[in-house]
Amino acid sequence: MLDRDSRVEYEAAWSEARLWIEQSAKEGLTDPVEIVRGVTKSEDGRFLSQGAFQDYYTETHQPVPKHRLGIEAGAYRLFPFEHQDPNVLDTLAEFIASHAGRIDAVVELGSGIGRNLFMLASRLRRDGTGTLAFHACEYTSAGRDAAIRLSELGKCELLVHAFDYRQPDLSFLDRAQNVLFFSVHSLEQITIATESFIDEMLARTAMCYCLHFEPVGWQLDRSLVNWRENIDRSIFRRQRLFSQGLRFDVAQLGIKRVRGFKGIPVADVQVGSAATTSLNAARWSARFRYNKNLIKVLHGMKDGGRIEIFREEPNTFGSNPFNPTTIIGWRKR
Repeated sequence: MLDRDSRVEYEAAWSEARLWIEQSAKEGLTDPVEIVRGVTKSEDGRFLSQGAFQDYYTETHQPVPKHRLGIEAGAYRLFPFEHQDPNVLDTLAEFIASHAGRIDAVVELGSGIGRNLFMLASRLRRDGTGTLAFHACEYTSAGRDAAIRLSELGKCELLVHAFDYRQPDLSFLDRAQNVLFFSVHSLEQITIATESFIDEMLARTAMCYCLHFEPVGWQLDRSLVNWRENIDRSIFRRQRLFSQGLRFDVAQLGIKRVRGFKGIPVADVQVGSAATTSLNAARWSARFRYNKNLIKVLHGMKDGGRIEIFREEPNTFGSNPFNPTTIIGWRKR
């Protein structure tokens, strides 16, 4: 089975972020929000300045790009390089404000270094929203260590827990609380999700809500879901051939280097059009073995009467235009 395990990749990424945190602390910066903004800006700058992105809208690579390709309402757009995409914090803060008195705790699943929680807590303090408990649930030890260090620097009350979508444990919750869960491009790392993590969320709360910000809008198109299954089977067959010692000469196959990212033809990206957004997102997902069944899991639980889906907005925005964010909101029934 083709399944993704992000541990090695993100242990390295969050270890690098930890070095940034320590350097910031040495320079006298102790505000977690300012530190994580610096980490994010550095990460995004390196990623979005890749020449392959420019292949889709310019003939020559710019040493310092003035524009970047992005997503707005499902369509490809060109933005100034420093453009800020719609913030997940706005959606979270608005939801919490509209449910004042009905949420006791906020839990992020796959929280990394805790950047979303630190920024959300700061935003809620600024807005005068009531006191809530904040829980960071993270798969990697490096991510958890970085979140704890940031919490220490900022003297924040952030509770950090080990968490694995495949073996979910939310026993730190007391079953009497009303909880808002959310995930931001963390479920994408689970190639095949099961209902177990949602079962745990339902079992450990009196009432719960969840907002997923995940690149799964393409899964609403059955033809793309079928395409992804066929691609995965094909990749599995090729892997078996390679494991048996067979090799292919790229030149003999007549394969030439193409512009852009592998699997996403330049011709299939038209600025101002939404025609291929989901197709290219499915291609990107297949390339990295990202999640391919979250929509199916959530719709199955809805049909079973266990949750109510109150929001489903595909391909709303995304700093990576080929991995756009879909917003899905559901509540316990």
